[in-house]
Amino acid sequence: MRKFIKGRWFPLVAAIGIIAVIAFVMALLGFRLTYAPSLENSWNAVSAVATWVGVFASFIAIWFAIRVPKKIAQQENKIALFEKRYAVYAILKRCVSFSLSIKETHNSSDIHKIFVAIFGCHFVVKNDIDTKQEIQNELPKYAIDTKNVLDTASFLFGYDTDSYTLPIVKKLFDILYQPADPERIREYKAQIQKMEQELLPKIKRELSLLQ
Repeated sequence: MRKFIKGRWFPLVAAIGIIAVIAFVMALLGFRLTYAPSLENSWNAVSAVATWVGVFASFIAIWFAIRVPKKIAQQENKIALFEKRYAVYAILKRCVSFSLSIKETHNSSDIHKIFVAIFGCHFVVKNDIDTKQEIQNELPKYAIDTKNVLDTASFLFGYDTDSYTLPIVKKLFDILYQPADPERIREYKAQIQKMEQELLPKIKRELSLLQ
């Protein structure tokens, strides 16, 4: 019910409420709805009522002119914030997928191929990028995109994200641009596991609140 009132029907409910308040105040001041054909019309009274009605109508029109654009702007800001937060969430989920896909025995070429497949959304590496040179060409783009998105996390959430995202980015770049090393892969997996247990649930709750 609260969502219904605060949603698109809020202006209508507010207008009905204002009209009800106006009617109540007029009743307290002695205004009554009567039917008396024998009485003469008081045009001064009619004019006074019309003036007050015009004032209230102008007030309501101004109120709507201010309130409706404000509500639209708030909704647009909410959507924009959701999209930016979801972008961080999606990248972190890909980091998790990458962690699960690489093995300590993989060489650099295999690691690069898996990275491009996951972060480039090629769930099966296609023939057009299935050469070492082409994978190397795509690798920096997805690596930099990942860093840029994760760098925005500290501005989008009201809690610490840097202690999770900064080590992930560093270890990810070490894996991608240093010779294959089982110890680096283990460190990356450990950091991802910590992030998945501690940070991802918080981000997921934030996204649920914005929907």
